[in-house]
Amino acid sequence: MLESNGLLKYENDQKTSLAMPPIYNANYEGVNWFNRFCAIINGELHLSCKEGSYIHHIAVYTPDLYYEPVFNKVHYELLVEFSAVNYDEPRIWMACFIGTRITTKSGGDSNPNRFTNDLYASFSEKPAIYIYHGIKEGWPYGSLKIPVTESFSKMTKISVIDEGDFITFSRVLENDVRELIFKVDLSGEFLLIYDNNQKLIYEADNNLQGKKGGYFRIFNHFAHTVVSSVCIIKHEVESGAKECVFEDSFKYFKYSSNYMIVQFASQDNPFVINNTITNITKEQLLLISPYEVYTDLKYYNIKFILQFNAEYLNTYFSDTLIQSFTDKFNSKIINIPSHKLMQLQEITNKLKDTKHLQSTQFLRLGEILCLINEFEITKENIPSNDNEVSHIIDYITANFKYIDNIDVIAKHFYISKSHLCRMFKKGTNKTIISYINQIKVSHACKLLSETELSVTEICTESGFNYCSYFASVFKDITGKTPSDYRNRT
Repeated sequence: MLESNGLLKYENDQKTSLAMPPIYNANYEGVNWFNRFCAIINGELHLSCKEGSYIHHIAVYTPDLYYEPVFNKVHYELLVEFSAVNYDEPRIWMACFIGTRITTKSGGDSNPNRFTNDLYASFSEKPAIYIYHGIKEGWPYGSLKIPVTESFSKMTKISVIDEGDFITFSRVLENDVRELIFKVDLSGEFLLIYDNNQKLIYEADNNLQGKKGGYFRIFNHFAHTVVSSVCIIKHEVESGAKECVFEDSFKYFKYSSNYMIVQFASQDNPFVINNTITNITKEQLLLISPYEVYTDLKYYNIKFILQFNAEYLNTYFSDTLIQSFTDKFNSKIINIPSHKLMQLQEITNKLKDTKHLQSTQFLRLGEILCLINEFEITKENIPSNDNEVSHIIDYITANFKYIDNIDVIAKHFYISKSHLCRMFKKGTNKTIISYINQIKVSHACKLLSETELSVTEICTESGFNYCSYFASVFKDITGKTPSDYRNRT
């Protein structure tokens, strides 16, 4: 290993006896988090945090499992071990929110009450839980406060069982004992909440009535939520059978604030980077950018790992070359031409010699980067942004009525408007504005055909602020005015 002033770290000839982590199977579709919202530190998922970097105040983790419970037949239980602390003076809304029957996989919101048919409970440093279920005037104080004996600043395991007619929140104690916190009755016209003594403490309109299923969600809001494990158990009531239908462990993943260049020593290497699983051979190089989530490299036989930070690039290379390197790193995997393998080997062999001066070490790294700049991108293995775009599409579909401009979406996903537009265009071959307008007009067409609402009311219901703009966009897409469309249908 060779280090130079924190800017360069070189490791070579790593051999491992560790078994491959159990995350590669036929059903595996990728990890369930957005990289930009989290960090993997010591095998735990840190929502809203990047070690040594900035903090995201809002971050979401949604297990990729849609479930539909049936009372007294099939129940689903979320088991999540987590802690939630505050960076500043605690506020009620600085908490970890755990939601049930969530409509979509994507996103969260700065106000959990925005969606009227979800149910959330918040957990924080305060010894109290707050319930949110779509009553907007209840934000940020919730519809109900439930005092508890212990806060959630230390790692705690919570059980959330959705039985269809009832949802139960419990604290999991030693020997897998469940200590009831509260129970929600959804069986009738009213939503009823009972405390741990089975006493009725809350009654309101049942906003989840008729909603058959959804997703569980862990939603960090201006706190620091750390998740160590997530599991969803399917309970067959009549037979008593239990089946783990979703499990996520973060101990197999890491991230770094450095750029990394990796060559594997073995031929076939299944590997996860961000939301994508791929296979890398020893004739390829893996390029990892700062703050990307990837499988811990300790599970692999490695020919060499080379690390450097952004300061090195900014100090020794022109803006044009830096952009070229960045493009290569965005591709993740590149082929090493057979006639360049020997040249790459010679350069890395020189890096093994710890007697080289720092300037010579930087020169060798520069040689490798310039060599990489000549290599071919392996397009068939490039992890795409499709998963990220699908999250954006899900968010638009669920919230198009509230989206006045693309600033709303960019802020929600913590990305710039320009990056949002480029990523969406690349993933869908459409501009994001045209897509939003198509969704809004499609909804307007449905209302024009199936309701007696006025055109002005439909304009508002479809997310348009001005009737003149609504009419113009509607005609551009359908070729008719809203009135003509209604008359013809």
